[in-house]
Amino acid sequence: MIIGALLIGAGIFSFIASNWDGIPDALKIVLIVGGMLAANLAGWYFKQVQPDSRTSEALFLLGAIIYGGGLFLVAQIFNINANWPDGFIIWMIGVIAMAFALDSFYLFYLAVLIGAVTVSGYGFGILETSSYERQLSSLSNSLLLVILAVIVTFISGWMIRRRLPENLKKVF
Repeated sequence: MIIGALLIGAGIFSFIASNWDGIPDALKIVLIVGGMLAANLAGWYFKQVQPDSRTSEALFLLGAIIYGGGLFLVAQIFNINANWPDGFIIWMIGVIAMAFALDSFYLFYLAVLIGAVTVSGYGFGILETSSYERQLSSLSNSLLLVILAVIVTFISGWMIRRRLPENLKKVF
């Protein structure tokens, strides 16, 4: 189910990317928001019908992936000028909020993965800025966001470790 959610998410963004010029901006946003709402509402439905179902987990994961991809697509539609890791931090915060709200193990894993990409990519994002003034203003904002990313990643890792069986806690 999880692999299926990942493949469906990749398919949605491949469709939008391949038809990027032919799709009006309003329809792009409707597709992103509609896909995210549909995945999360379907996940909620399956969670109510079968509380231990992996289908609901996969649908929530798909909704989180659509949310993340949607952030970057909307930023591209409106030409938002920012460091690319900032989008990952916003994505990570949204995923961690959903993970806490749903107590979803898979969303905590996704948040840790996104946090690792954010923390590792921040140095490169700062170096890409063209002017010295932009670098200084970007550095102060980026430093706060990196600290936030490290804290959220640590909390996510702690939540994952807390849910591990006792025999695996000794290994990790």
